[in-house]
Amino acid sequence: MRLVDARRGARLEVRVHPEDLGTVIGRGGRTARALRQVIGSVGGKGLRVDIVDA
Repeated sequence: MRLVDARRGARLEVRVHPEDLGTVIGRGGRTARALRQVIGSVGGKGLRVDIVDA
């Protein structure tokens, strides 16, 4: 994970091995949505979460 400052605000980049990407995203995106919700409540509305393959 790394925090990136961009013009549109801060972004938390979660890097995942391509084989594990489906597990992190979850069925129908539920796990990714939950991760974004937790990070949003802790980090505020201006923090985006991006899940990318490494």
